[in-house]
Amino acid sequence: SVAHAISRGDVSGGFNSLVGGLVGHNGGELVNVDASGRVSAAASASVGGLVGSNAGSILSARSSSTVNGSGRSRIGGLVGENQIQGRIVSSMSEGTVSGDYYVSLG
Repeated sequence: SVAHAISRGDVSGGFNSLVGGLVGHNGGELVNVDASGRVSAAASASVGGLVGSNAGSILSARSSSTVNGSGRSRIGGLVGENQIQGRIVSSMSEGTVSGDYYVSLG
């Protein structure tokens, strides 16, 4: 698990990548974490201001990242893709989320 962590900086990824402002993939627990910066990826990626793909728990988290993805990507201010077992509680996102064609935005 990761607790009380802060990430400030820009992150970018390539085709079919998992890209987040703090972690690319979460399969554990993130508690009281914060991320800001620019997060971006090429096509078919999972791109999130905090986490690219979440299959674990996110508790009391915040993202103020600017998030951008391209073709067929899953893009979110907090999490790009939340898996069926993923859990997000008492968390927030503020920032800009954008994408071009055939994307899922949230």
